[in-house]
Amino acid sequence: MDTTPVLQETEVYCWEGPKAGMTLKGAQLGTLVLTPTHLLFLSSGGNDLARRAAGAAVGGAAGGMLAGRRTGDLDLSALDRPGSFAARLDQVEAEARSRWDRTRFLAVRIHAVGAAPVERALMGKAGLRANKQWVAGIESGRAALPR
Repeated sequence: MDTTPVLQETEVYCWEGPKAGMTLKGAQLGTLVLTPTHLLFLSSGGNDLARRAAGAAVGGAAGGMLAGRRTGDLDLSALDRPGSFAARLDQVEAEARSRWDRTRFLAVRIHAVGAAPVERALMGKAGLRANKQWVAGIESGRAALPR
């Protein structure tokens, strides 16, 4: 697998299903990566709710340091964590969507051989502004795969 990033976004939440949630409950925090052949979500293994609560309780500069988990240092070993996935681009359909509050997210459907499709919704803390760029990148990568 070529792991050279074409696109990469850190601090992304991933929900199971086709829609981004209104809360972080059930979401996984991680890094979204598009390579020439794969779409990857490298999960931190959690959603950082406990750290955010601790940060709010402490307050000030110290609370800011506690408030969020950083995902920029995740590597391929994160694929073993809950919520992570790696899918070949020829198995991925992507759509740029927005919630009722106009927050943009990326909806993906992964078609694994011999299994029902899996749907995921991905967005950052303030949405995924480049969701159309992600869709274009996925479609372009899929078209470039050898047949």
